[in-house]
Amino acid sequence: MLNILTARDERFRAFVSNRHQLVKQAEVLILANLNRPLTIHDLCAQLHVSERTLRYSFQEYFGMSPIAYLKVQRLNGLRRQLLASTAHQTTVTDVAIQWGFWHMGQLAKDYKKMFGESPSETLRHPL
Repeated sequence: MLNILTARDERFRAFVSNRHQLVKQAEVLILANLNRPLTIHDLCAQLHVSERTLRYSFQEYFGMSPIAYLKVQRLNGLRRQLLASTAHQTTVTDVAIQWGFWHMGQLAKDYKKMFGESPSETLRHPL
């Protein structure tokens, strides 16, 4: 009986380790492509896994889908760049496009939901 439990524990640890490795590989790909349109299908193809496996793995480790994780990373990068810029140096649109955002209305909605202010308000903040 002990051998059966030990074998099951080892398989479970290997399963968790594989998921962890997958998430880390996906994270590297996502962070390297923050300014490019990246889909879940692109990630799955590059990682040689099913969409279901990738989604379950991200849900387990980050509590969100891979695409939601990508959006959060992009929004944070956009915010950092807006905070480091001034309104006379750049525009929200210019910075947003650099971070892979193309639909400014959706960006404004997502940004306000995440940070409690509009991107233009962030750009106007003095450092």
